[in-house]
Amino acid sequence: REVPARRWRKESYYDPDRRARDRFYTHHGSFLGALRFDPTRFGMPPATLRSIEPLQCFALEVVLRALEDAGLSDRPFARERTGVVFGASGVHDQGIAYAFRTMLEHYMGRVDCGDAAAREAMMAGLRAILPEWTEDSLPGFLPNVIAGRISNRLDLRGVNYTVDAACASSLASIHAAVLLLRTGSCEMVVAGGADCSNNATTFMGFAKAQALTPGGIPRPFDAEADGMVLGECVGAVVLKRLSDAERDGDEIHALIRGMGCSSDGRNRSLTAPHAEGQVNAIRRAFDEAGIDPATVSLVEAHATGTALGDDTEIKSLDKAFGPGDRECGIGSIKSQIGHAKAAAGIAGVIKTALALRHGILPPTINVRTPIPRLQKKRCRFYVNAKTRPWVPQGVDQPRRAGVSAFGFGGTNFHAVMESYEPISNEAGAIDLSPRPAEIFTWRRRDRRTLRNDLERFHSAVEVGSDLRVDMLAMALANDENDRLEDDLPDGAVRLGLVAESVADLLAKTGRAMAALREGENVFDPLGCYLSDASPANPCSVAFLFPGQGSQRINMLADLVCSPAFGSDLFAEADNLLAEYLPDRLSRYLFPPPSFEKEGRRRQEKALEDTRVAQPAIGVIDLFALDVLLAIGLRPAFCAGHSYGEYVALCAAGVYTREDLLLVSVKRGKAVHEVAANGSGGMIAVAADRATVEQALNDLGLPLHIANLNAPKQTIVGGPIAAVEAA
Repeated sequence: REVPARRWRKESYYDPDRRARDRFYTHHGSFLGALRFDPTRFGMPPATLRSIEPLQCFALEVVLRALEDAGLSDRPFARERTGVVFGASGVHDQGIAYAFRTMLEHYMGRVDCGDAAAREAMMAGLRAILPEWTEDSLPGFLPNVIAGRISNRLDLRGVNYTVDAACASSLASIHAAVLLLRTGSCEMVVAGGADCSNNATTFMGFAKAQALTPGGIPRPFDAEADGMVLGECVGAVVLKRLSDAERDGDEIHALIRGMGCSSDGRNRSLTAPHAEGQVNAIRRAFDEAGIDPATVSLVEAHATGTALGDDTEIKSLDKAFGPGDRECGIGSIKSQIGHAKAAAGIAGVIKTALALRHGILPPTINVRTPIPRLQKKRCRFYVNAKTRPWVPQGVDQPRRAGVSAFGFGGTNFHAVMESYEPISNEAGAIDLSPRPAEIFTWRRRDRRTLRNDLERFHSAVEVGSDLRVDMLAMALANDENDRLEDDLPDGAVRLGLVAESVADLLAKTGRAMAALREGENVFDPLGCYLSDASPANPCSVAFLFPGQGSQRINMLADLVCSPAFGSDLFAEADNLLAEYLPDRLSRYLFPPPSFEKEGRRRQEKALEDTRVAQPAIGVIDLFALDVLLAIGLRPAFCAGHSYGEYVALCAAGVYTREDLLLVSVKRGKAVHEVAANGSGGMIAVAADRATVEQALNDLGLPLHIANLNAPKQTIVGGPIAAVEAA
């Protein structure tokens, strides 16, 4: 349902002239879509929805989902000790509509329509499209009832209230929730923020404050940033004391280690950012956490894409963190969803919690050239413009991050967050993180048996409701394992599908059934494979490991970022090789994004250095080996190309992983020293071994065949003078 204030047209308000009266100079924003909301699920009479601000419905739905995510939908919890604190601010649609209806008489009475009947007709038409006052209207549009409606409908009997700290409202709600838990006032608190106020009134206010970007592209920390994009968001988190959460066996996404807040005091403006106020909030958060800011690898900033605000925030962070050379990524979710105002802080907290849990440095987009303050040599902060693995700074060092939110009126909040390491991690636990696609496989004695089984499966999926493709894949895999037969006859039929969704699965099972009826085989690269052909020659699997020259920046970063695999191996390698390399090995592999060609070339050159390249390829090869082993592939043979032979020996169990990395770094150093003093060299000859051996005999030079690279490429090595002569 939309209220009239929501249906505003671009041509009614837009004017590119920044000073145009009663117009705003942008028509871009980030809006929440429609919500399928069932009031009876919450015990609400459907007729009351006409009087309730949609924001309250969004908040109810989101909190219910948060409780379900916390595993509290099917087990009892202390409802009488569960509080709700929500951040909300701004002017929302329903309140605007009621105010308009109420003031019609007042303002229309001043308008000269020339005819009282015409005036009444106009007012009657307006009243017909405006919400009518009922007993549900007042609680329906008051933002301070959001927390109360959540507590009321979900039967949460602890304290409830709504916080308004402007654009810092939802981070202020987190701060309040932490205090409630620390004082023992609550056993659990649902905290969050809600903002669906992207109406014409809000746009007008921010436009007249000259805060919006005309082009509609949010560019936090970019030198060309020219304002914010208004956004909408509703988010919630379930907070408990760590000891209680561990006692109850809860799934923990991240920890809040400390909270800091401050006011700007006597600043020159109520709305302009104030560095000293921000510094106070950040320092207080770290003091409370008892953590050195140098151990923080990521800051989710308030950065809105305004020149003054972003520059001031970097200045504040630089001062609050103090001197040091340890780099720290910085970003802002506003580059992706716009500035969600009162809900901006909760969006940043959720983003950061997921980043901490999954070991990923999330990207801030739309940045082409960072602001000048970020380009200064002494500045430790860099814009993380690419998705990268978040490798901890030490083996036993948790990932740490900060989250900021600042509001009009000079209010500042900062949270210090940390990754959570479970007390015990059950060996062999299955990772249930969503994947982009799932694999479905069948093996049957003949086509008829497979077709019958497939038709039953297809029908069951087709009539099912609320099915998820990942759970279907798991159920089928368990069923297939139970009925697995090793002695299938020749002509046994095999079917494999790769499905991204239930609809995709149904389409591919339908295609497979048709092929089975027609006696056809299917080999579709989009993920449908059906065959009754027996393998001609049973074969074994071999792993071939690449050598130097295959290295590149961010190699396999997408897999390292996968929650299924993670970056522990890289942290261990960093620790093991710390005394041999000038910088962490993981930093050579996954360096901070560079915004100019020269910087990128320096990063590539650093990785090409033999002293770095060989251990870098070694650790990446080991990671790739782990991925293959994790999905059930076992090599019967291991081989390597050039340096890759060392990894193959390790994979075959000849020596340990620690030995491989130490051999790699020392071998790389030895090769580098030989190349640096000019005593030896190598050349690649485009010929086979016999031809090269004959040529060496004819030349009579002290050279040797060093490597058989390919059937038509042979590597020759020896003293540099002989190499040049050859």
